[in-house]
Amino acid sequence: MKQKKVRLLGLLLAAVMLLGCLPVQALAAEGGWFYLAADWNGTLLIAPERISYTADQTLYEALNASGHSFGPDENSVTQIDGKTGNFIRSDETGSHDLTRNAAQAGIRYLCFTDRLTAQPSDAMQSLIAAMADYRLEEPDVQLAAKVAYNAACTGYVTADDNAALSLYTALHNAVEQYKQTLDGPKYNVRLFSDVLTASESLPLLSIISYLFRTHY
Repeated sequence: MKQKKVRLLGLLLAAVMLLGCLPVQALAAEGGWFYLAADWNGTLLIAPERISYTADQTLYEALNASGHSFGPDENSVTQIDGKTGNFIRSDETGSHDLTRNAAQAGIRYLCFTDRLTAQPSDAMQSLIAAMADYRLEEPDVQLAAKVAYNAACTGYVTADDNAALSLYTALHNAVEQYKQTLDGPKYNVRLFSDVLTASESLPLLSIISYLFRTHY
């Protein structure tokens, strides 16, 4: 009986020591990301993008760790990237509290504006997501959908729900239609440049895009 107790105590001690060797990150809640967008004085100040956060950051800390600047403090944001305005803010739930832990808040959208309302509608959420995700695409995808993305940037500030949905659909379709061509027939081409000659199998649209960029 005594030997069993000693053995059990030894196992518990080993488990405690093993737990202590685990990295802190493995014991903490995971980080994540949310979409950020900001407009000011009728212009798109921060085009929609994804903002990452760590498990211990507040929303305000995540914003200021993103490469953008928000101030003067988490309770009153009147300056964004050097622009001063009467900014209001909201996530998709209608909350404006930046002191919340980002991971616990679990939001997906955070918008700043100097207009009357900041809470993004469903249509605006779709547009914001499409614009932010576009920025994460490969360069050839971005080139194919550039016209639709630029139109979304131009129309973002003044878009009502119908316009937002239209802009979203145009951008989404431009991206998806190009990606579908990548799964289509491939053509063998020989590419020449001053420093490189290479043979590749490429989609027809990629060939046309390459020729356009190199000759115009």
